[in-house]
Amino acid sequence: MKEMNAQMASANAALTAPAFDAIEANATVVSVGTAVGAMNTDPILPVELLVMQDGMPPRPASISIIVPISQLPRVQAGATLPVRISKSDPSAIAVEWAAPG
Repeated sequence: MKEMNAQMASANAALTAPAFDAIEANATVVSVGTAVGAMNTDPILPVELLVMQDGMPPRPASISIIVPISQLPRVQAGATLPVRISKSDPSAIAVEWAAPG
C-alpha cells in the first residue's frame, strides 16, 4: 500500500508539474495486471509500459494507475497511451486520459 501511495503521488506530481518540468511522451502497454483496488469505482491497475520519448531510447516502467471506467478499453497490451513525465523525477509518469490516443 505504501508503494502504491508513492506511485500515485509521483503520478500527481507529473500531472501537476510546471510546463518547464513536464515531458509529453507515449507509452506502449506491455501488460496489464488484475485490479489491486479501486478509487471512486475506478479500478487501480498494475501496468507494465515501454515509455518512448523524443531523443531517448525506449525504457520500461512499472506503474499502478487509476483508470477511469470510460477509459478502460484503452488499457490493453499493445495499446499506446499518451503520458506525461517529470524531468526532475523520470519515474513520475502519469497517463493523460484527456489526450487523444
